[in-house]
Amino acid sequence: MSELTVDDDGFTCVCGNRNEYPQYVKEHWGVRLSFSCTCSRKYILFHGSVYRSVVDAPEIVDSEAFGD
Repeated sequence: MSELTVDDDGFTCVCGNRNEYPQYVKEHWGVRLSFSCTCSRKYILFHGSVYRSVVDAPEIVDSEAFGD
């Protein structure tokens, strides 16, 4: 497994999958967005930072389009 790496265009999950930010994420930079990688790890995206999530939080918006 690799480390979680983040840049201005997206992030690479610890499983190695690269996830590019779609325009939706860039337009909602100040909103906490939930993302599930294809490996089933969950992340929270906020202001260009990516945090590993261990629980679902109802106040976080789930972007179904992200990661497709």
